Amino acid sequence: MKLTQLTLLIGTLALAAGCTSSSSSGGGTNTNHHTNGDASTTTGGDASTTTGGDAAVAPGPATTSKRITAAAGGTVALSDGAGVSIPAGALNADTTVTISSAQPVASLPDRTTVHGLTYNFGPNGTTFNDPVTLTLPLVGTPGANEQAVVSWLNTNTNKWEDLATTTANGKVTAKPSHFTLFVVRFAVPAGSGDAGGSFTCDFASCTGGDIVGTWAIQGACFDFPNPFEGQCSTSTFNFDTQFTGSATYKADGTWTSAITTGGNVTFTFPVECLRSLFGDAGAPATPISCQQLFGDSFSDDAGAATCTGDSSTGCECTKPVATKTEMGSGTYTVSGSTLTSTDDSDGSVETSEFCITGSNIKVQQVNTKDGGDGPSTVVWSAVKQ
Repeated sequence: MKLTQLTLLIGTLALAAGCTSSSSSGGGTNTNHHTNGDASTTTGGDASTTTGGDAAVAPGPATTSKRITAAAGGTVALSDGAGVSIPAGALNADTTVTISSAQPVASLPDRTTVHGLTYNFGPNGTTFNDPVTLTLPLVGTPGANEQAVVSWLNTNTNKWEDLATTTANGKVTAKPSHFTLFVVRFAVPAGSGDAGGSFTCDFASCTGGDIVGTWAIQGACFDFPNPFEGQCSTSTFNFDTQFTGSATYKADGTWTSAITTGGNVTFTFPVECLRSLFGDAGAPATPISCQQLFGDSFSDDAGAATCTGDSSTGCECTKPVATKTEMGSGTYTVSGSTLTSTDDSDGSVETSEFCITGSNIKVQQVNTKDGGDGPSTVVWSAVKQ
């Protein structure tokens, strides 16, 4: 299966970075400026009030706080719909409740199962006398056999703890017993999927197995070369990408696939990267917002990048990936645990390793041609239908 959209996106971003010049970093006011705690910061009182910034910018990392009385309870929420409803008597004392959202960091366990932002509800560790209702926005669509769940990170085990979750109207709700870091994950319920748990990125060789059949994809991990490596070696590039659909391998040696990709890519530029890209304009006397530096450069039909930070602190940008379904077909052969596929569209040949355990398959696909600066690796998992 060729991942045409993703490899084209990598090349486009690299080209945009290479073509970025100091002319885009002039001293004028940028009407799309957006930084942490600006457009989405709210203040206390009986009604949360949005202050300053650009209300038109798509919701991104933000912070809010509100004083909640123990006797009356109340609701605290961000502009993207993330929030908590606290009933009267649930708190032991009047409390200033805080919510801060952020882009998921690469060090999170099972990073590819996390969809959307991370949400830190505080004061961290606060417990409740009665259940509270926590709501988070649902970003993307769970794959086959997956469910959207609200999870919190157990720092003692460095594992996610899933909560009983309800999904409706583009949101998920759960009833946690305490405040901590919460996320929305697309996970496989126990008893199905990849070893009865969420998708993991590891791949272990085995004897292969009978690949004939239709496989519903659970998830995938991508390891593409950093398109900004040539401009700055300390930059980072991560996918939070939807990968759903199915692949069918027939007994006559032909295959078909329908794969939907989408989601977001996140990239960071430390200060030294900005200086490398922009020269003196990357370190001006008056800091320039990262949105002004990169927001328009990384833009296509899926939308522009949303960036935080400025030229004095470094930049983090998130770029949406257009949701697109790619259809494929071709022929294949199997030798042990090696799958060799030929694509009907252009005659290209891909070699993958696969391992089948029960009704589950995991495939590791290494492509040395696409991806620009080096080989790209995709590990995907599926369940036989």
